[in-house]
Amino acid sequence: MEPLQKLFHLVADRAMMSPLARSDLKQRVSMFADDVMIFLKPIELEMQVCAAIMRDYGEASELHVNLKRAMPYHFGAMRRPWIRYA
Repeated sequence: MEPLQKLFHLVADRAMMSPLARSDLKQRVSMFADDVMIFLKPIELEMQVCAAIMRDYGEASELHVNLKRAMPYHFGAMRRPWIRYA
């Protein structure tokens, strides 16, 4: 899973994803066992970059996202119409 984390650091360093916070927060991927949380802003380009990373990583590692279990969560004040809220 470390290569996945490195891919997200690479795209962030190349400014393909905007910073998560003004305080230079770098952690985009959190992993525990076989679960992964990816932190990104709800910007269409960033979601496309994330999807491309996950697709390429899945092809290279044969570890694919189970879309039946995948769930987007929104943290913040603004509600987005494309995100399911509990």
